[in-house]
Amino acid sequence: MDKRAHEVLGIGEGASEREVRRAYRALLFDLEDNGQSDPEYLDKKERLESAFHECLEKAQSNQDPDESKSALENVQADPEAIRKKLGIRLAIGLFIVAAIILAYGYVNNWIQYGGGESHTDTAGMIAALETVGNTTKLVVFKADGTKIDVPGYTPGVTDRDPAWRPDGDRLLFVSTRGDGNFNVYRWNPKGGLPELRSQGGRSKANLYFGSTNDAATRDNALLTSGGFVLQYNQKTAQMTQLLPPSARKTEGGSAEEGTGSISQMESLYKQIGTGFIRAVWGKGRTSVWTIMATDNGQALVYQPLEFEQGPDGKQTLAKPFRLIDAEKIQFSLDSEGRLFAVTTGPTKMDLNRTVGYADKFSAEVTERTQKAHLDTLPDAERAVASSAIEDQVRLSLKKVEEAVSTAQIYVVGVPGPGGPVIQPLVGLSGAGRVFSEPAASPTDDRVALVLTQIDPKTNKPSKGIVIFSPSSAPMGVVEGDVGDPSWSPDGKRLLFTMRVPPDGNRAVYEADLVSQKLNRISQSGDFSAPVFSPQVPSSSR
Repeated sequence: MDKRAHEVLGIGEGASEREVRRAYRALLFDLEDNGQSDPEYLDKKERLESAFHECLEKAQSNQDPDESKSALENVQADPEAIRKKLGIRLAIGLFIVAAIILAYGYVNNWIQYGGGESHTDTAGMIAALETVGNTTKLVVFKADGTKIDVPGYTPGVTDRDPAWRPDGDRLLFVSTRGDGNFNVYRWNPKGGLPELRSQGGRSKANLYFGSTNDAATRDNALLTSGGFVLQYNQKTAQMTQLLPPSARKTEGGSAEEGTGSISQMESLYKQIGTGFIRAVWGKGRTSVWTIMATDNGQALVYQPLEFEQGPDGKQTLAKPFRLIDAEKIQFSLDSEGRLFAVTTGPTKMDLNRTVGYADKFSAEVTERTQKAHLDTLPDAERAVASSAIEDQVRLSLKKVEEAVSTAQIYVVGVPGPGGPVIQPLVGLSGAGRVFSEPAASPTDDRVALVLTQIDPKTNKPSKGIVIFSPSSAPMGVVEGDVGDPSWSPDGKRLLFTMRVPPDGNRAVYEADLVSQKLNRISQSGDFSAPVFSPQVPSSSR
């Protein structure tokens, strides 16, 4: 019978008491789990207990009697009590594991974002892209001019779109590091490898945080992906489709796919353009300025982030304003929320939102109507004469419209209740002049622009950087083959790149606008897109 009992438990005849108890417990638990549905449950349980007692007696023959008795009593205790005891132990173990995971997340969050965040002093640092063959890699210049390569770069990888977090403690950028897709990475300039902060196969581009540094909003940036505008949270790495508004709100990875039912707003945006190229927050993050791709070029669109009550009584997002259409549009916002836009090629705009144009049209119609003494004409002739007057006024204002559309630089005022108003800067336009790369000051109403002028005699271009303010005349900063203007956070210095001999590479320069001195930052290499950390050095405060 001993052999049969050991077979029931699945153990050898020389098994120890511990092995007997372990085998019995395992089989008992299995039997209990399936007992209610097994018609032979009682019979199997009886055979199992009988085999257990026989095997245990044999195993105890070589052990201390008291010890064997204690073990037997423990095992023969209520199986349900044993199950509960093990269940409690399992629950405690899982709780400990969960606590460890939560503690790790909390500590990591504390270090990265919370009150215990390891602050990184980046005041005076400059992030830039260095050209390496056909790609670019992210580098940082320290305040003393020392260049630091952001670690983790490998040949063939492309870094782009550097953007400092508003507090300056972290530097974010888009790169093909990892799986080869353009995803968002975050780096602490204190050291270590950049960490991946987004997922998905669609390319991300044009990271924009703005200057808001309050704890509630500093983590939220805008980016474009797949023709959509996404709101991106660098703390949680989550992305949500913002524009066009989707009828079904989506989050995380699904949002970047632009899923959701087609809403009325989505349909409206499809009438404007084929996709979003760039987007930035308006003042106070109550609006978004965007550039959309169109069939004939690009369109500047302003989207208030406020809701209106529709005819059906439902709350819907306010309609967008399509302000300017051109072959190419570049823009930048100043500290007060004014937008400086620069256009290339034939330009059209909403003339009803152009300063002075609609008013002048109305005034001339009124004046000519009064002079025509329409009230003296028969009713049949009055309508014809009135229409003719309006046609004459339109023709007379055609030159104004042409000047407006060739201004190249436009200031869009801080939008009020009636929406944005466009002010063309006609005086700065002219044959052979092209403005590009506007960069608005973070402290006042100045804007830096790259000015390219064509010499009518030699037909050769000359370039330079000028600073313009609606309240003062333009000021020249530097002449040369320049580009990429960018301001310091205190508005006292201006970064730019300039090609230098003998190799023609672009070096990073800094113009001190107070002392009017130039300082070369990079000593070798080819660079673009330099941008200051938003932290202000103590000497400048």
